[in-house]
Amino acid sequence: GDVATHDGLAACATFARDIARLIAALRAATTDGRRFDGQGRGGSLPDHDEWMSICFNNSEGLLDVSRLRRIWARLRELPPSGPDVLGHRDLIPANLLVRGDRLVGVLDCGSF
Repeated sequence: GDVATHDGLAACATFARDIARLIAALRAATTDGRRFDGQGRGGSLPDHDEWMSICFNNSEGLLDVSRLRRIWARLRELPPSGPDVLGHRDLIPANLLVRGDRLVGVLDCGSF
């Protein structure tokens, strides 16, 4: 297959359905009891406190950081919405292989 591009597939319903089926299949797969570390995305929100602190500090003067800290304090306390599920974590065009308007491969799946 060829690497997907925004220009070639942005309005393609067939490709969109293929992506939806991929995501549904990943979410339906068993995790075998594994918990995800959340490095970069997902996982337990409190595990991201250190990174969020850096982001807040770097955003002083640009954003309403005190408000964002209050929002983060509430968000990090939310319970999980359900069991952990598999996800790609980097589902971008460069990681999708296509043939015509069909998804034929997915790259960068090493974190599974």
